[in-house]
Amino acid sequence: MSNFGLLLIASLIAGACEAERGDATERAADDRDILHHVGDIAEEGDEAVPREAAALALAHEDFENLRALRITSLRAEHSVDAVQPLLIQAIANGAPLRRAMRAQLDENLEIFRQRLAHTRDVIEELQYVDAANWERRDDEVGQAMADMFAARDASWQVLGENLETSPGT
Repeated sequence: MSNFGLLLIASLIAGACEAERGDATERAADDRDILHHVGDIAEEGDEAVPREAAALALAHEDFENLRALRITSLRAEHSVDAVQPLLIQAIANGAPLRRAMRAQLDENLEIFRQRLAHTRDVIEELQYVDAANWERRDDEVGQAMADMFAARDASWQVLGENLETSPGT
């Protein structure tokens, strides 16, 4: 091969290397841009994750506090009604009741006591309910309370009717 051929091959190789070096420089710059954007995204993610985690923790704490408050108020309301079967029984024991009325009152008081127990149980179960199931379970407690109130009212009604029709009243 002549010097001219070697010179031509050397210049082609140098040109190719120069072009490749330019491409490599552009690729490196592109890679740095991509890495910079990845870093930006990571920083945004690093900021967003703690923000969202803090918001979630705050929401969870709020739910826990509101759940505890709801359970406390339900327990208080239940405790007021829980003494009423004894009160109704004490009043009935002091009044002359006809046999049929006493049987009706005893039956109503038994239903009332059963509903009191059921309501107490569903109230106590609320402390283990998560936020996703809260609304449904709170509605169940509301229904149990309504059933308990109906049984309470039925017991008082039987006692009241008997007191109104008793001789000497």
